[in-house]
Amino acid sequence: GNPFESCQIALCSISFLVNDENRANQAVAAGWDLMIVDEAHHLEWTPEKVSPAYALVEKLAAHTSGLLLLTATPQQLGPEGHFARLRLLDPERYDSLEKFQEEADHYAETAAVVERLLAGEKMTQTDQSLFSKKSERVKKLSAALTESDEGTRQLLISCLLDEFGTGRVMFRNTRAALKGFPERKALLAPLKPGEDEDTVKIKWLAGLLKDLGTSKVLLICRTREQAETIHEMLLHELNVSCSLFHEEMTLVQRDRAAVHFADEEGARILLCSEIGSEGRNFQFAHHLVLYDLPLNPELLEQRMGRLDRIGQTATIQIHVPYIKGTEGEVLARWYQ
Repeated sequence: GNPFESCQIALCSISFLVNDENRANQAVAAGWDLMIVDEAHHLEWTPEKVSPAYALVEKLAAHTSGLLLLTATPQQLGPEGHFARLRLLDPERYDSLEKFQEEADHYAETAAVVERLLAGEKMTQTDQSLFSKKSERVKKLSAALTESDEGTRQLLISCLLDEFGTGRVMFRNTRAALKGFPERKALLAPLKPGEDEDTVKIKWLAGLLKDLGTSKVLLICRTREQAETIHEMLLHELNVSCSLFHEEMTLVQRDRAAVHFADEEGARILLCSEIGSEGRNFQFAHHLVLYDLPLNPELLEQRMGRLDRIGQTATIQIHVPYIKGTEGEVLARWYQ
């Protein structure tokens, strides 16, 4: 029988369905009112190549009444990835990447017009020449708008967002609108060049751990090799309980490392490769060390999001060591 027909709510990994065609077909056949995809930025798509995970979600979406895609970093795979998710939500509205990229050039202009309308103003002649030529509906609503006609004003705003933006399908949560998030405090640590970058940073890290006493510290760097190097060098420098967390470890091993870090008597510091930037929550810790900095700002947000979560009880101390005169300094100062 079809196991998906025996439950009202199913929780399932995409990889499970991708790797089992029979189960995937059963999931499609079961019929759903709503499908929710978490960490949706992992769904890879280009005009030339569609990933198995994307193809699976697209097939399910075609047979599902509602679709909700969740991601904190929608631009992580660039504008193509962003378009690919909008395409899943509304394939008729988002049918051309080229058209989408052309529209994107006018998002700022659309937002400015909406801001003016929300403030009670009317569309200017420039606004009308830009948008009314492309939409007969916008033209009519703009002409009919009076200062006291809130109904027409809201219709006009909705029309602009629908035809010239992503307002109908994309909703953005902001820190200003949601309560319960902590403060962030950046602590940039400029370091003098030495025999090599790792040696200089490890000596700084050992000093930081001594200064912080028993406080828990999460450290994130780009690669597994870097995390292993830090682990080996740190233990030579300081007698401290630390755990590793990287992609070459099994899921069980990573779970154990996370539990050991969460234990009050467990590891003082958890050393993570970039895989630690996503999916794990460590809001019990208040100190984050960015051993290096990613080139993608959305990856930086992912890293900080391990501690910067609802439930965090203290200001997050974000420690950023960098060697003076290097690209690390440029990145640190730019991000700050």
